Amino acid sequence: MTFLSHADQRMSGSTRWSGEPPAGIQEKDAELWLAFQRQHPWGLDAAIDLFDCDPELIRDPDVIRDFVIDVCERIHMHRYGEPQIVHFGDEPRVQGYTLVQLIETSAITAHFIEQSNAVCFNVFSCSSYRPLQTAALCQKWFRAGEVAVSTVFRGPDQRDLPQRDA
Repeated sequence: MTFLSHADQRMSGSTRWSGEPPAGIQEKDAELWLAFQRQHPWGLDAAIDLFDCDPELIRDPDVIRDFVIDVCERIHMHRYGEPQIVHFGDEPRVQGYTLVQLIETSAITAHFIEQSNAVCFNVFSCSSYRPLQTAALCQKWFRAGEVAVSTVFRGPDQRDLPQRDA
């Protein structure tokens, strides 16, 4: 049995900002995009946390629906079906809307936490996209005062996998 380790192919990182998005996010996104093209991972996973959001916006299912449609269009992800938006949570600490939007290359999910006016947003796709610019778009939609983004490439480096005999 052989175990393959590809720690060097994980293009993980995190960025945090308050107020306007920092200068240079386009360059950081370009670096991620090039690494994605070079390494051929299964996908790119971005966890985007938004803090100090506009309370009315995160509580409006129509805004949430329009938001996910806009994000999909701007990051060039083909939606598979309509977004699922459900309000639930018995515990006030986590009560709010949850969003699931299937995309042809995986899924976009989010939870809108009413008590803290925060959003936990995730994009996982087998296609490359620009996660920091996506975070800036999310910030704009919900008027977030602070943003935290974590990115990681998922799966092995496809070039290094052994080839099966035909």
